[in-house]
Amino acid sequence: MDRKRQLSNVSFGGDWAESILPREEVAAALDVLRAAVARSEEEDPLTPDIRAALARLTHRAVRGPLIEAAFLNAARLTDPGLRAQELARCLRNIERVLGAEVRRP
Repeated sequence: MDRKRQLSNVSFGGDWAESILPREEVAAALDVLRAAVARSEEEDPLTPDIRAALARLTHRAVRGPLIEAAFLNAARLTDPGLRAQELARCLRNIERVLGAEVRRP
């Protein structure tokens, strides 16, 4: 989707339109995190692509740094079952913060 064309009828200035994270990017980043949470009992949930997706979703949120830190702390837990449980809780918090941008598959 061409964001500039979509917002071309906006009559006031500012960079607010550029700061909106496109839904496609939100969906893609959420897919990465959902897959990481689903595989977290068997695989390392701290790969660079997972960290990048997490940062992409949380960097503009008011509580973003806290949510990101909670996710990273949960990912470092050594008990696989507890790690998966805590990561799922953190993912729900991220989805809650994103609100209307989130559509569960």
